[in-house]
Formats: sequence, structure tokens, C-alpha cells
Amino acid sequence: MGETLEALVKGLQGSLWELGGVPQVVRSDNLSAATHELKNSRGRALSERYGAVLDHYDIRATTTNVNAPHENGVAEQAHFGLQPAAVWAVLAIAVELIASLCLIAGRWVWLAAGALGVLTLVAMVVANDFWHLQGQARFMALNAFFEHLGLIAGLACAARIALLKRQGTG
Repeated sequence: MGETLEALVKGLQGSLWELGGVPQVVRSDNLSAATHELKNSRGRALSERYGAVLDHYDIRATTTNVNAPHENGVAEQAHFGLQPAAVWAVLAIAVELIASLCLIAGRWVWLAAGALGVLTLVAMVVANDFWHLQGQARFMALNAFFEHLGLIAGLACAARIALLKRQGTG
């Protein structure tokens, strides 16, 4: 569906339905479906159409700071109870970037795959706690859990293949 206003509104309405109520505040990043650029200040403001949808539900909007793009990662870590959230966010981003570059370059593949595997394991246990959920939410979390498990298996295969190549047996 993309980052359109229609997709944003559909996601918001689906979330409200799942919550069974309406929060006082919603927070988003500065996606163009929700905000527009202010020419003079170079900042961003809520778009008129998205603002009308929020007004309909009597919801106040906040957005992440344009000059602090790391806020999303920090908010995500805090949401899952990982404290200090900023440290976890920096750690996750560093592992994702550095280990991915190592895999692409074919350097320290076992270490890179292991680091990404551990990060993925932490994410799947913290974020996909299907054992606490019921119904559709449980089904969705269980699917995400097994997707993460498959990713860890793929990383283990990459590390094994790299080891065999290094030994000259693969």
C-alpha cells in the first residue's frame, strides 16, 4: 500500500479497532502522508487531511524530532522494556550496520552472523512474546517468531558455508 495517507489512516483505524478505544496521543515519524514541509522554517507540520482524521477521533499528534532520527529506535527499545533505551538502540544499529557490511564483504562472517543471530534472538524473545497473547495477536506474533528463527538458521548456514570455504572443503 505504501506510505500514502490512505495506508496511514487504514493502519490507524485498524489499530484503534484492535485497541478497542482511542488513545489521547499518537506519535509518528515525519512521513509525508502525515506531515508537510514548512518553507520558511524548514520544519514540518501536520498535514491538513491527516489532522482532520485525528480531529475526528479527538487524538493529539506528536512527531519525532527531524534533527534526531534516532528517536524511533530509542522509542522502540523503551517500548520493549530495554533500558537504557538509547544504549540498546545504538547497540542494535551498530550491530545491524557493521555485521551486515562484514557479511557483504565476506570478512569475519562467523562473527557477523553470530552477532546478527544474537540480536535477532533477543528481538524475537522480547518483541514476539506469543505465549502471553491470544487469538489473532498470538498468531501474528508466533509467525514473526518463526520468521526470526528462520533468519537465525540462515545466518548459521552463512557462517558454516564461510567456514567450509576457508577450510577449502566447501
